This record gives sequence, C-alpha cells and structure tokens, in this order.
Amino acid sequence: MKKITGLLESLNYVPKLRSNNLTNLASDGNGLFNNKISPKEFVNKLIEIIKNEGDIGLKRVVERIDGNCPDSFLVSAEECKFQLESLDTKIRKSLETSIQRVTEFQTKTLPKSWKNVTGEFGEKVTPIESIAAYVPGGTAPLLSTAVMTITPALVAGVKRIVVITPSKNPTLIGCATLAGADEIYTIGGAQAIATMAYGTESIQPVDFICGPGNIWVTEAKKAVFGDVGIDGIYGPTETMLVVDDHSNFKIAAADLLAQSEHDTMAVPILVSIGNNAAENIMTILYDKLKYLPRKNISKQSIGERGVCFVVSNADEAISIANAVAPEHLCVATDNEKYIADRCVKAGGLFIGESSGEVIADYIAGPSHVMPTAGTAKFNSALSSKDFVTITPYLNLTRKTFVTLAESAAIIADEERLDGHATSLRLRLKEFIGE
Repeated sequence: MKKITGLLESLNYVPKLRSNNLTNLASDGNGLFNNKISPKEFVNKLIEIIKNEGDIGLKRVVERIDGNCPDSFLVSAEECKFQLESLDTKIRKSLETSIQRVTEFQTKTLPKSWKNVTGEFGEKVTPIESIAAYVPGGTAPLLSTAVMTITPALVAGVKRIVVITPSKNPTLIGCATLAGADEIYTIGGAQAIATMAYGTESIQPVDFICGPGNIWVTEAKKAVFGDVGIDGIYGPTETMLVVDDHSNFKIAAADLLAQSEHDTMAVPILVSIGNNAAENIMTILYDKLKYLPRKNISKQSIGERGVCFVVSNADEAISIANAVAPEHLCVATDNEKYIADRCVKAGGLFIGESSGEVIADYIAGPSHVMPTAGTAKFNSALSSKDFVTITPYLNLTRKTFVTLAESAAIIADEERLDGHATSLRLRLKEFIGE
C-alpha cells in the first residue's frame, strides 16, 4: 500500500487513482477475430455479429470466447423453481431479510406522480417496461448483486426483469428467482450486454441495463447507451476509510482487506489523520493478509492499487474525500459527524464502525451498485428512481394560458422564432375573443 503524506501531495496523487493500466488490454476472443483488438473495437465488432446474425452469431461468439456453448441460454422455469426450493434454509432466511430491507429502503426513495392544487401541471411517474440486471460471475457467486439490482426494479413496478450472468451457480439462480427475476440467461461479458440491448430470435431485448462488470462489460454498456438506457459506467470497486487515533484499528484493517478481495483491480484507500493510525492499521493489514483465503488477489490489489494518505486534520481528510469522490466512503473517527456532514461527494456514505460498508454490501438497505472512479460527483447509487421515467405534463386552463402567453411570445420574439410567437398570439386572440 503506497503511503503519501501531506494534503498537497495527496491531492496531486488523486488522478493516479483513476489510472487502470488498461491501455494495452486487447483480445482476439480466442480466435473469434483475426488479431487482438482494443476493448472498444472488440465490443463494436461483437455487437455487429449479434445484431446481424442473431442466435447463430451469439452462439458462435460464446463458443469461441467461453470454449463451449449450451443448447439454450435460458434457465428453465423448472430449474429456477427447483433451485429456489433447494436453497439452504439459513441462506434463504438471510436473503429474505436482505430483500425485505432493500424493499423498504427502495420504497421510500421511489418518486411518485404529483400535480399542483389546480391540476394544471405535474409529473407522471411510469415504470420502465423491461430491464436486464447483469450479475458478474467472476470468482464468487454474487447473490447480493442479484438482490441489489432486482429489488429496486421490482419496487419500481418493472413488468419484465431479466437477470443475465455468466454464472451457473445453483444458489445464485435460486436467489435471483427468490428476488423476483422473470427470466435468467447464462451469458456473460460484452455479448450479454449486446444481447440484452438488441435481442436475438429467441431472446427479447430490454429497455434498460444495470449492474457492474469488467472492462468488456463496461465498454459494451458505453456502446449500447442511447439504444437502451444504462445505470452508469463503473470501474473497479473502491472503498475509502477515514480514521484517526480513536478508530478501531483492527476493524479498519479488516475493512481494507474486505475491499481488496473483490478482485486485483479493487482500490482500498486509507485516509489517516495523523501517522499513528496509519502505521498501526497497515501493520495489522499485512499481518492478517497472510491468512486470507483470497490472499493472492488481495495482495495484488493492496500492492498495486492501495494507497494511504496521511493528513494533519479532519478538514484535510474532507478535502481528499471530496476530491476522490469514492464509491464507498467510511468515516470512523472521534468527530465522524463533522467529517460526514462535509463529505458531499461519494457513492455511499457509511458513518461509524457499526455502519461499515460490508453490511451495506448485503443487507442494510441501499443498493450496493454505486458510482466509481469519481463519477459520484455527478451520479448516484442505483435505486428505484432509475427504473422509472418521469414525464412532466401541462393541463392549463385558458385563463392561465391567457395570463402567460404574451410573456412567452415576447421571449419568442427575442429568439426570432416567429412561428412560436404566432402560435402563442393566435391562441391568445382566439381565447380572449370567446
């Protein structure tokens, strides 16, 4: 974990946190293409195959990239039911608790249709018709991602909820069914995103795609945006911990290790007010790392992506947090409320050691799909709000129109849009003359 001391040095280092070292990444898709090409070019070629060739193209892509291809990507209704009924009792009960809490949270955040007292203007909130939730396969069955993407859509009233995942894990299939998935397809990578965006003969496309993924998934989401909606462009997961001498050093080290075990690109960040907390936490971190089952992943994450900022006071910690705008910001200090109130740029804010990000990953309430790589400066965590459209409407009385029309026409005159002004004044003349 790289250690940096001082506010100026820390702020100068922030841009380096966004360097993913992916500039040389290329692939030929295991022979799908003649030469190795960049993720962007790879995705564009793959999309054209699926758009032009449908099911045959999709199967050709999957056969090459994965080395094998199932007869059907759809998990049958019978299989979904079987895996739901086969869920371990403890796992099912825990998942039900998670679903209940996420449902409660997302119900509170769901916008509602409204109108003013006269009914002359308002907004109509309508669920999106169909969505796809991408659940990564990776090195672990991400049950929590299924819950955190399906539940907000269900709360919003989405009629068709599709889960698309490279994982064939039985527990994940049971979990997705329990959470409310209508269809589950075992397709991963960029080909999954392309399939959901454009469809094939056997798979209907959707209107909106959400969920995290690797660089290939991310590039595919960029490419299809505009033809379908997306929740955001996500990079590697990141967690920032703000600590001081009053923090529990063991808990802080454990949280950094939890972040690091996601994958080798995960970004664990420590902001220590004073050097003492930094030294103690890093000592514990490296000691515990030796015993972590996923230590090889964590070691690379911490060594290549981890950073420790040492600052002098709370205000400097706040400056760094707002500059980084991390996906997860955890504050566990003597004056945690002071810091939390002033940290205004984060995907999610976790105040105090009893509100650790790890509990939010699974069961606390908010979706754990959150903006990364500084995009929290303009984007928000996935929520039921993402699964609705909001349509403003007017139902003005003629009296109201008459009181407003001339002002609107004057603005149109200034814009030299004579047709607009004429349409306004024509109505005004007709209505006044009645």
